[in-house]
Amino acid sequence: MYRSTKAILFFILSILAFIIFCNVRIIAWNWNRVIQPSYEWYTQWLVLWASVYKDGRLSPALRQRVDASLDAYNTWMIWKIVLSGYDKDDSYLEAMSMWEYVLSKSVKEEDIFLDRDWYDTLASMQWVFDFIDDPKIIIFTQRYHLRRSIFLARQSGLDAVWYSSQDTFSMTDFWTFREIFARVKAFIEVYFWVLM
Repeated sequence: MYRSTKAILFFILSILAFIIFCNVRIIAWNWNRVIQPSYEWYTQWLVLWASVYKDGRLSPALRQRVDASLDAYNTWMIWKIVLSGYDKDDSYLEAMSMWEYVLSKSVKEEDIFLDRDWYDTLASMQWVFDFIDDPKIIIFTQRYHLRRSIFLARQSGLDAVWYSSQDTFSMTDFWTFREIFARVKAFIEVYFWVLM
């Protein structure tokens, strides 16, 4: 009984240590890389997904990201805005909902590049690296998400910087907590699955 309890305790502590290690590793790795740079050198922008409603409306989190890119649209010369989402089926279309929204805000159709098969952040970064000519991109996302995004982007070969939208929507604490485990997933993807 004692040995069994000790083994369980050791297992739990090992899992907690691994979670802490992954988070510290990702945050420390890009501590000096997460800066607000001179954006005019970055000609392509990546707006990362968040959920949409059944009627196609953007969720508050996603709308913040897209609106941040729209606010900057006429400020710097760009080649493409990459809208990255997961169009699961006709009843749930993230990328298309983003596309329709930015078109309604007078963004030129030729300035939009859709990534409709996104299923996680690493897959989106690798898709951008494979299909976009210039690897210099600005990532539009909330502050809680930016360190993992920059980590995965740079691990995918992209010269990425961030443009963080304001964290004014509800559930920020939930998403911040969720990000702890999302960083673990990112660490495993980069250092285990991707390298195998």
